[in-house]
Parts: sequence; C-alpha cells; structure tokens
Amino acid sequence: MSSAPTKPLDVPPYQIEPLISNVTARGTPPEPERQHYSLGSEIYVGCANGELHRYALQADNPNTPESYQLLSRQSVPNDKPIDEVVLVPSINRALILSVDPIDFCVIKRTAIAMYSLGERLTFLRDFPSPSPRVLLAKRSSHYLCIAEADSGEYHVINLDAGTVLPVLPVSQDPSSPIATSPNAATGIKPFIVVVSPGEFLILSWTGGSTLGVFITGEGDPVRGTLQWPDHPLSVSLDYPYITTLLPNGTIEIHNIETQLIAQVVAASDTPRTSLIGSFNGYLVPSRERSDKMKMKKVGLVRGSKVNVAIEENKEGVSSEEEIHEESIPPYDI
Repeated sequence: MSSAPTKPLDVPPYQIEPLISNVTARGTPPEPERQHYSLGSEIYVGCANGELHRYALQADNPNTPESYQLLSRQSVPNDKPIDEVVLVPSINRALILSVDPIDFCVIKRTAIAMYSLGERLTFLRDFPSPSPRVLLAKRSSHYLCIAEADSGEYHVINLDAGTVLPVLPVSQDPSSPIATSPNAATGIKPFIVVVSPGEFLILSWTGGSTLGVFITGEGDPVRGTLQWPDHPLSVSLDYPYITTLLPNGTIEIHNIETQLIAQVVAASDTPRTSLIGSFNGYLVPSRERSDKMKMKKVGLVRGSKVNVAIEENKEGVSSEEEIHEESIPPYDI
C-alpha cells in the first residue's frame, strides 16, 4: 500500500533516471559500495574493501547517449572500508574518512564525551549517557538527538547544559519492537534527519503507519507532521523535500514546508535498497531533454500590444524572435 499526492503537481519534482548500472569492487565475493559523492559530471563511489571508484559522464561514440564510465580506481592503505567521501574542488583533493573517524562528540556506554580538535585532540568534558546502547545519533549546533535501544525512545541532549529530554518512542506498537542494531534485518529502524540548525525530523511507528515529527533541540514540536503507510527503509533530505523509500519499493516525496505529498514514484522491477543524497546533486543524461525542449515564437513589441504565439515553430527562423522553453522537471532521480 502506498499513498498518493494530495494535490498532484503538473510537473513532479522527481523522475527516475539510472546512473551507474553496476558497481563492482575487486574481491570474492565482490565488495558492495558504501558511500557516493558527485561533483559536476563525475561520481565517486567508496567501497567496503577500501576502493575508491571514479566515474565520468561520457559517450562511447557520437551516435550513442552519454553514460557513466569507470575512469579509475584507487585503494586506501590496508584496504580499510571507506565510510565517507568529501570532495574539495578548490584544492583538487578527495578526503576519505575510513575506519577511525575523529569526532567532536563521542558517545560511550556510560558517558558522552566532548572533544576539541585543533593542533591536537583535547578533551573538554563529559556527562552521563542516557543509555549504554545508542542506535543512532545526529548533531546540529549544540544539540544532539539520539535513538537508544533500552527504552526504545528518541532523546534530545543539550551539549552545553548536559540536559537530556525523552521525546518520542521509535515504535509505539508493543508488537513491533525496534531494531537491536543499526544494521539489523528486523525491527523498526530509527530515523533522525537534521532539517535545519537546531531542528530534527524523527520517525515513529504507530502500528498502522509511521509519523514524522519535527522537533527543536529543546524537544518542542514545530511545523506539522508527515505520515507514511508503512515504515520507511531509507530517508533522504533535499530541502524542501523529504524522500522516503518504502518496503514495497515505492518512493514518496513530501514537501517539508506544506507537509503534503508532492510525488509518488512507483515501484521498479529492480530492487531498491536505499536512498543516497548528494549535496551537489547528480548530473544525469536525460532521454527526454530533446523532447521537452520546444521552440516558441514571441512577437516583437509594437506600441502597447505584445503578441505571443504559443504554437511550435515548424518553419525555421522567421522575422519574429525565437526562444527556447524548457519544461524538464526540477529534479531527476
């Protein structure tokens, strides 16, 4: 079961478009990809065996459409898994976060420790952790939002004051326990999305649907609520849109500002496992671009009258001005 847009848009914000058909790292069995990052016409893929793949949008020959081709692959020392990739174009470097990240806020079993990283790593302070088992944590400003396993609740923590406030259970249905670990195959998975500085979106399963609640760093509700017919498998933010992948393979896109469904992408024959957003977006070859580009006639100004012709120009260049109008959706998936 899936929802439908409350007020369907003439041009939906997203459209499914394949990027890379197959990513295979060396190894037996092949290691899966872990992180993606795009920059212009290139996509960088980090793999679990420490390989970094670089793809670029190219055409094999002038008669075939562009597609992403593998240009190079490199490995980090000791084949450590790649956790995150950050591109810094200004210095032509790719920063690879692997295995042992340096954090400013470290969540331990018994305490939350604060560090400062300058020329050296300096311990600042710590305070008791609300739970020895934290499933998920996201930080924004001096607030930390966590989902912990023992009580099955979301908490918001003021890192300056050291105060902890329970907010909402991950699952409100006693018959649907939460996942026991971030990668557990069963159970209700917690989701925390940083929407803006000091604002979080948390998802809570009610037994029949999932609610998305916006809260501040002080735990106060803001905006309205979002709702899904099932608990999402993956959540991605592309403001003002929040995109979710449901268990039946459909993708629902909500507008955060209106809390309405902007688009529903039907399930695909190819299984979908997760959603991965990119700050710079993805440059994709569009099969519909030539179809959507239409040539229009616009009459020249004559006194106080302006005549605009809306029919397609089928006769080539005329004495009237010609413009190109592009009616491609603002986003492609």
